[in-house]
Amino acid sequence: MDRLRHRWSLIGTILALIGLWSSLVVISLPQRTQAQPVVEEQRIVARIEAKDRADSLALSARGLDLLEMRDKHDLFALITPSELAKLQQEGFVAEIDQEQTRLLQEPSIMPVQGGFRTVEEGYALLDQWHATYPNLTDLFTYGTSWDKVTAGGPAGYDLRGITLTNSLIPGPKPTFFLMSAIHAREMSTAELTLRYTEYLLSRYETDPDVHWLLDEHTIVIVPFVNPDGRKIAEQSLSQRKNRNTVDTSSCSGVNIGIDLNRNSSFHWGEVDSPNGDRCGATWPGVSAASEPEVATLQQWIRGVFADQRGPSDTDPAPDTTTGVYISIHSYSDLVLWPYGHSAQLAPNDADLRGLGKKFASYNGYTPQKSDELYPTSGTTDDWAYGELGVAAYTFEIGPESGTCSGFFPAFTCLDGQAPGNFWGRNLPAFLYASKVARTPYLLQRGPDALNVTAQSMSNGYKLLATINDVTNGNQTIAAAEAYVDTPPWRAGATAISLSATDGSFNSTQEAVNATIPQTLNAGRHLVYFRGRDAAGNWGPVSAQWLDVAPQGLVGFVRASDNNQPIANATVVATTGTFTSTTTSGADGSYRLELPVGSYTLKASGTGLTPASYNLTVSSNSFTTQDISLAQLAVLTTSPSPLTFNVASGSQDRTLVVGNAGGTSLNAAISLAPTGYEVKSSDDAGGPSYTWNDISSTGTRLSLGDDTCSVVNLPSSFNYYGTAYSKLIVNSNGFVSPTNATTCSSTGTSTNGVVPSTSTPNNVIAALWDDLDPEGLTGTNGVFTYNDSANNQFIVEFSGVPHWANNGNFSPEDFQFVLNLTTGDVTLNYQNIDTQNSVSVGIEDSTGANGYQWVYNSTGRLHDNLAIQFAAYAGSAPWLSWTPSNIDVAARGSTNVQVTANATGLANGTYRTRLRVNAGANTINGDQTVPVVLNVGSSTVHDVAVSAPQAALSGFVGSTITYTLSVTNTGNVSDSFNLSLSGNVWPTTLSQTSVNLAAGASTTIQVSVAIPANAAANSTDSVTITATSAADSSATNSISLVSTANSIPVSQYKVFMPYIVK
Repeated sequence: MDRLRHRWSLIGTILALIGLWSSLVVISLPQRTQAQPVVEEQRIVARIEAKDRADSLALSARGLDLLEMRDKHDLFALITPSELAKLQQEGFVAEIDQEQTRLLQEPSIMPVQGGFRTVEEGYALLDQWHATYPNLTDLFTYGTSWDKVTAGGPAGYDLRGITLTNSLIPGPKPTFFLMSAIHAREMSTAELTLRYTEYLLSRYETDPDVHWLLDEHTIVIVPFVNPDGRKIAEQSLSQRKNRNTVDTSSCSGVNIGIDLNRNSSFHWGEVDSPNGDRCGATWPGVSAASEPEVATLQQWIRGVFADQRGPSDTDPAPDTTTGVYISIHSYSDLVLWPYGHSAQLAPNDADLRGLGKKFASYNGYTPQKSDELYPTSGTTDDWAYGELGVAAYTFEIGPESGTCSGFFPAFTCLDGQAPGNFWGRNLPAFLYASKVARTPYLLQRGPDALNVTAQSMSNGYKLLATINDVTNGNQTIAAAEAYVDTPPWRAGATAISLSATDGSFNSTQEAVNATIPQTLNAGRHLVYFRGRDAAGNWGPVSAQWLDVAPQGLVGFVRASDNNQPIANATVVATTGTFTSTTTSGADGSYRLELPVGSYTLKASGTGLTPASYNLTVSSNSFTTQDISLAQLAVLTTSPSPLTFNVASGSQDRTLVVGNAGGTSLNAAISLAPTGYEVKSSDDAGGPSYTWNDISSTGTRLSLGDDTCSVVNLPSSFNYYGTAYSKLIVNSNGFVSPTNATTCSSTGTSTNGVVPSTSTPNNVIAALWDDLDPEGLTGTNGVFTYNDSANNQFIVEFSGVPHWANNGNFSPEDFQFVLNLTTGDVTLNYQNIDTQNSVSVGIEDSTGANGYQWVYNSTGRLHDNLAIQFAAYAGSAPWLSWTPSNIDVAARGSTNVQVTANATGLANGTYRTRLRVNAGANTINGDQTVPVVLNVGSSTVHDVAVSAPQAALSGFVGSTITYTLSVTNTGNVSDSFNLSLSGNVWPTTLSQTSVNLAAGASTTIQVSVAIPANAAANSTDSVTITATSAADSSATNSISLVSTANSIPVSQYKVFMPYIVK
């Protein structure tokens, strides 16, 4: 009895029953004649011993209101005290169950006030769903209720249902038929069928299993089989039967009517006899299908399902029978199947039992043959199976005891945890019934396809699933397969074999997978999965979406120091061998459409420090990843040349050393020794990239791996002040001017620092690393060529393999061009594959002087690049400068005062160079500024620009104003043109030219408008330059740096007056 304790906490709610809470209660019900008050005894719960099937049959034949529960040999009935006394007089062992009776008689609220929907509300939902989903629904009326066909009483109802399937996809389609509320008082049942309807319709576009079910199957739902009785039950009255008051005219209260679940025409009246008590809870009516609710329902179901079984009770339906039928009742947590009228097993009992156990594995109910509870006849599930062969079941919803038991449970019992959660526990069973409806007897034997996954990967589409036969016969899994877009039962379906992840099918549960090529069109695809066991049984399919782009990565590339957009940055996403590349737009934005997967995202560009991110691209969505790149320091010098015009004595000029990049720099100012000035084709004023291919016209050098060769130059080549007649060409990507006749390549396969005092020295390294030209033929190899027309000597490495870190060879194409007249060296790069372990630069014979362009880093080499080392020489005792070492902030500038002293110099022009060296991590980081001193000139043009504040900040959307002083530092009146450069934010000058007498000054204003959408702490730099109209070499500049501040949120509250008119 412990398991029945608290069983009636809700039967009380329900069977507040006849609505009576005193020992004698008077109620009125609608009747065909003048309604008369009736007096009824209050009901009790009786425990009645039924030792065997004969006892159970005897109790069923009496028409007792037997509850769907049993405790060993005891059945339970809802009866009156006088009925109990009669049972005892006739020899039945029966007694009042005191606890259950007490729980029965506790008061309750009306169920519709607790949340259960009325018949009218349920029908309104059907109309609403059809209006919202016209292609997925079809409403039908299959008959009318007893009240509606019988004059003189309540209006009654149409008997209505809804068909769910995608009408745009043709059939034939198998059917799952789900109905509820044939017993009016079983309130929770209609809620479940209505919820299932809503679940399917609302998830059609998002749930892959729901999608294919409505495309390929038909679900028919009848929520209120007994609407007349349901209307009475909505008043908290324990109405079980319909409203037939003609055939039960002698009955009163909830005893009127016919039990519709005993009125079906299969073996009608054999257990629940028409000769029994007409007022009994299970009286089956005067004849089979006598009630309009049953007769029209049977006719409708015959139109849904074909007759697939022979006429004899022992004729089995074929294994290929289609269709599933479930009638929802309450309560006692049972899954029941035919037969109920007989102890005889149905001819399809093994499959009915297997499918019933499968349902029970989802909802946790007890699975059993119907008559194992107690015998019944004329039930709808017996009829659906017996007449048509359909796999038919009854679900009894709700526990035998506790707060969620009974016919009128709290509405909250539909959700939450056990013993409630009616919806959560039965939804999986409903979905399984929907899936197997095509051939339920066969499909229930086969394994389930679980955890199905379909993903876009870099190397194809990955299909994953778990095939599980544990609750379907516990057979070893033998095979699994998938289908894309077309299910296996459709013509044209193509099976994709799935392999066991562990290598072999040898278990009752197997993880399976396959990878298919990326050949699907962009968009959403449906992938069907299924498995087969060792007995040859295929299970039902489960489906998953496969989303094929658009999806990928989006974001903005911005400078790390001022958050300004960076255009033309290279953005590369890589996973495995798959790579996708794009460049950032003018606003810094980028977009990559990619398959689903995990990626390494890299961004780089000229003058940018590369950045890398690891991230994941999910299906059918774009992952946002903004990229922050540090812009290398960019050295600028102005003016160039630095010109002095001196009659006698000395003159000062200002050399403005600027930084147009995003990181600070330190520069040393010195007199350029004999040496080289470096610029690339990426720099303003740099060399142009020109590739003079000599692989067909030049002389091939027979170089092997780690070898060198000495070649004669057509004329001497002046390198770092020394004349050389020969050139060593090393197979590892460098050359060395020499006067020797032999060379050594020992230890050169690993690149070194250039410049360095370590050997080798006097190196000109274009791509020093482990290169191997051995055995190359055709236009591949190392070649030399004397370009006599331009007095140049060219050495070309064409398609020479480069031994990279990953163990693969990659071809490289580059040139050395030696200008025999000027001593200039130009390095040309046509195709560069690997650059993260190379040295590029030059050095003198000691290794103490030189220039390093690259050493084991990326970002400064690329295809179609030229690097020029321009030779210069000289000394200048007449030139001095201060300071000699400076720090320049990002996007800022620093002034260097340069003085030319003509004392003791003869009239004439003197030339030299100042070297401004900011190091290898700076673009244009080693520059020389030509210096020209004209001695004896009587006219001097010069100008100076200064500002009391060169850096200001302001709120976004505001304007900053700078005041600049322009001074004529020459010895004659002059006009000076004013210009600005380098700015991104809108910037204006108050005037663009000034006229000044010698020594005079004036002020101008510079206005910088900070954009309203500027990021907080972002900066912008502008350079203002004044240039003499008479001598363009007389210039002076200043850089201004503006910073955007975000607008603060006010800490004060503003109170407005409250005015009442």
